[in-house]
Amino acid sequence: MPNFTPQAARSAGEVVVSLSRGVPANGESSQAIHRRVARSVRDLGWTGRIPLEVVGSSVTPARTGGSGRPYRWDAVTGTILTPNGEVAAENIGEDRIQPVVDKFVLLDFLKAMARQNPGTVTLDPVRDIYAAGERLRFDAPETGYANMLVFNLANTGEVQALDVQVAGTGSQAFKLSDMEIVKPFGADHLVAIATNEPIDAIAAVLAGNDATPDTLLQALLTRLDGKEASVAIQPLYTRERR
Repeated sequence: MPNFTPQAARSAGEVVVSLSRGVPANGESSQAIHRRVARSVRDLGWTGRIPLEVVGSSVTPARTGGSGRPYRWDAVTGTILTPNGEVAAENIGEDRIQPVVDKFVLLDFLKAMARQNPGTVTLDPVRDIYAAGERLRFDAPETGYANMLVFNLANTGEVQALDVQVAGTGSQAFKLSDMEIVKPFGADHLVAIATNEPIDAIAAVLAGNDATPDTLLQALLTRLDGKEASVAIQPLYTRERR
């Protein structure tokens, strides 16, 4: 997973963490957007459940039982595989499985929103899988909306707030430089949500020490489901260096 903790610069000229809050490159106001009609994610087929195959445990996590190709959790090895066979998380025992399930339920919700109004985020350099110790940069560019939330959904199910930008602050873009890949490895998902809807309640959840995928999902369902919002999701697959 990426290490978002600021680190000491290795030279006088190195920027460890850079937050860019500038004027839109196209010169437009942050309010200048094209209006879109948003549908509820349930109308788009979201059920609030994911399919999960469990091996080596009698535990049945909540919010499982969805249709489609399943995730696979091997409780003996602690490994969770995505429906495509990629490692989603490691060292996940019975006491840690629920937050990971909740993360992928939330991720399906966000994907449904993104299909209606996809945003743009980038990683540099571009890799299919990032190895331990590699460093990279994450950018969420200006969107034309007034408000933006940026966060990471870690492979452990942890919610990691990165930035909250609201109307009137002059903030438009988010840049995080020199992220380092560290344990635990698996599939993280960097998310940027931009909207003109009020985001105070969602930001309060992200800022709380007890933020979870489920509490964030409930806030998003209440505040943004069926409302206009741009959603960008960037998968970040990590592994031990070989």
